[in-house]
Amino acid sequence: MTSDFSGFPLPSIATSSFNVSVLQGATAGNFSVGDVNGDGFSDLVMQEEPQAAPVTFLGYVRVIYGFQPLTHPQALFRTGTSDSTSVFMDLSVDGDPTEVRVSGDVAEGWGGRWEPFRSAIPVRLSSGQGSRKVRVTFRNKFLRESQPVETTVVLTSSQPQSKPLTNILNAEDGANGRVTVECQVTEFSRMKVGVYDRRGQRLVDLMDEERGMGVWPVEWDGKNASGKRVAPGIYFLQVETNGRVERHRVVVRG
Repeated sequence: MTSDFSGFPLPSIATSSFNVSVLQGATAGNFSVGDVNGDGFSDLVMQEEPQAAPVTFLGYVRVIYGFQPLTHPQALFRTGTSDSTSVFMDLSVDGDPTEVRVSGDVAEGWGGRWEPFRSAIPVRLSSGQGSRKVRVTFRNKFLRESQPVETTVVLTSSQPQSKPLTNILNAEDGANGRVTVECQVTEFSRMKVGVYDRRGQRLVDLMDEERGMGVWPVEWDGKNASGKRVAPGIYFLQVETNGRVERHRVVVRG
């Protein structure tokens, strides 16, 4: 082969035969992946006419070099410090990822497995004080993996500055149902309070205002930003003051 089907010149290939693996869910002999030009990256091989297994390519095939790579991976903690081992990470990568794997300083039994890709994920860190490094790898449906990316968060052991008066919201309480958290402000600062679901998506902002010293109660009525009551489940009420972030688990019952 000297050019692809569009006439674009192809790199030289040392041999006319190469090993390929049939894609999961694809017709045998139709779409396969293999390293055709020996550059260490998987290439997509498309046979003009499907053939029955075992796969043997004879005649014309199409090759797309470096098929759907995942590049520029990013994984960022939403804050550089945390008073809790349960934190959120924002993820992004160029390409079409389907899975993500988290490893490093994570709780035993939590990381190391492939999970469905989401742009924001909760991460449970190993306990203790100091820096925690987490590695994230992305993978697409062709089992092509990105380069792992590493990021760091610092766990602190300072006393919490907010506490929920209750962490259970019952639907049967109707319009009177509330979850209240008391936020202590030790100096004039901006206080942000919001509610997040288990995927890390913000549902509603409860407060984003300057506050002086004192204890400030903040209530959540179990509704999202559109005024609709959320489904029963587990949610997180996040309080941020002067760059310090605290999260409180809230259970909404049907």
